[in-house]
Amino acid sequence: MKLTQRLQAIADLVQRQQGIIADVGTDHGLIPIALATRFADRKIYALDVRPGPLEKAKKNAAAHQLQERIEFKLSDGLQACLTEPIQTVIIAGMGGHLIERILSQGRDCLVNDTELILSPHSDLYFVRKVIHQLGFQIAAERYVKEVNKIYPIIYAIFGPDISYSESEYWFGRMDKTVDKKLLTEMRQSELNEMNNIYLHLNELAADRVTINSKKQELAIKIKELTELMSQIYD
Repeated sequence: MKLTQRLQAIADLVQRQQGIIADVGTDHGLIPIALATRFADRKIYALDVRPGPLEKAKKNAAAHQLQERIEFKLSDGLQACLTEPIQTVIIAGMGGHLIERILSQGRDCLVNDTELILSPHSDLYFVRKVIHQLGFQIAAERYVKEVNKIYPIIYAIFGPDISYSESEYWFGRMDKTVDKKLLTEMRQSELNEMNNIYLHLNELAADRVTINSKKQELAIKIKELTELMSQIYD
């Protein structure tokens, strides 16, 4: 089975050799299928809050004769396995706020040998924040480009991390990734978008108070990101 570049990058980040794997929001179930092939002895949960995708994942696993290797559970986040320590937690394709909630509500599953592999499609600030709040460190970040869109993937393990500034929570640290060109491209795209919103706020907001408040917020982020991009990294 061939995974997309993004899904393959997520699967490749799994480093733990033992324990339970939980793929939250499994959708098509392709990542659990790939990992079931790679790890013959690990218990694997495919979790989804919707019955439809879970049935699709079961059919995909059956097509690869792996349906007995994967446990499919209807679950809101990690709720279906809160009584068990999970060594590998994968959450991909969701917004940062939702990932933050899932990790916070599922903290009883997270132990000192848990690895987190997280690929939010927005609001990375909240994902990086909750990683630190739960006592984990951001060990590495990957960036994968597919069909002109850049996807971030965060790898975290238990333990203390270096201090992050607010702007680094928003836009990442260059020294945490090998994909420096893609991170730079992503930052530039975010900067362009913020500048465009700033210039057109008068058309997007109805009242002056909202406009001024939003402009102040954007001006701070634009300044922080501009400063980050001006720094020289080894």
